[in-house]
Amino acid sequence: MIFLEEKWVKWLFTKNGVGMYYINTIKFVDDNNLFVYLTETNNDKKLVLNWNGTIESYIHSDEAARYKICEHLNLKDGRFYKIENSKYIKWIMEYRSISYNEKKLEHFCIVGVVSVLDIIAYDEPLVSEIE
Repeated sequence: MIFLEEKWVKWLFTKNGVGMYYINTIKFVDDNNLFVYLTETNNDKKLVLNWNGTIESYIHSDEAARYKICEHLNLKDGRFYKIENSKYIKWIMEYRSISYNEKKLEHFCIVGVVSVLDIIAYDEPLVSEIE
């Protein structure tokens, strides 16, 4: 598998455009069931993203270096991304000796208000709005 330059693609949008989100809670349940709870800063809209059994890895970071990468890439018009040609996927595949198969790994990134969440999964999450 050849990995080229990473490409950050806008991914998940709300009806009123993309606001800034707080990453409130991350719950890893059972074997590979990840729940991410978010709150939008503009109108307190709450979302839950559920990767049900499809997670290989995730990293939640509040380090300034991660934000510098986002600033350098000028990621200001959206907060949810899929990263193509991901270096994180390459690292996970090498570290865990995962062979490339017909079901492709995807790299999702949520750039929150005070933290960044990177997720490596086989499928997109189920997205629900909660009250």
